[in-house]
Amino acid sequence: MIGWLYFFLALLITVFIHELGHMLIALLCRVKVLAFSLGFGKVLLHKQLWNIDFRLSLFPLGGYCKLDEDLKTGWLTKKYSKKLFIILAGVTANLLLAFLCYYLNYKSIKLGLYIDLKLIQGIFTKDYDSIYRIVSIVPNLFLLQLGMLNLFSCLSNLLPIPALDGGYIWLLLLEKKVKNFPKFLDKITKVGFIVLTIVQFLLIYYLWFM
Repeated sequence: MIGWLYFFLALLITVFIHELGHMLIALLCRVKVLAFSLGFGKVLLHKQLWNIDFRLSLFPLGGYCKLDEDLKTGWLTKKYSKKLFIILAGVTANLLLAFLCYYLNYKSIKLGLYIDLKLIQGIFTKDYDSIYRIVSIVPNLFLLQLGMLNLFSCLSNLLPIPALDGGYIWLLLLEKKVKNFPKFLDKITKVGFIVLTIVQFLLIYYLWFM
């Protein structure tokens, strides 16, 4: 039970740090932030602070930072370099937190990266013997989970799939080539989100039931 509580707490921290990175850099780039949510789906709780709607939503497997999309003042009106800065802020925040976990847990970022990459590989290949051997020698299991989740969040969000940060990197390059780009971006992001949701459930099924 304690292990599951640690994992859930590490997951919430990972999502929070990722979206916080987006929010802070967006504000730094003078982009209005409309909402900051932990979780997707139905909003369970929300509070308006500093003109931002902070939300706690039903499904905790992610989150979002909703930016102003006004055609005259929104984030899409900024230079590509600033938009890229905002996009990469989330994965950068995750990577920095992962590095902090490695330093606190092993006194070595290089060792932490090696261990987490081995664990991620072991999880997907279901090499449980390797996982148990590594976990048995790790000083702090919460820092292990937090570091690994942040590294995984960083790597997975860089995949070039719409609705992920990596998807925005190349989608925004089409801005001048696609008519009514904001509408196009909204549609393809929604499609990407549906695909990712399906993939998430398939991945959970593979890891836990196969």
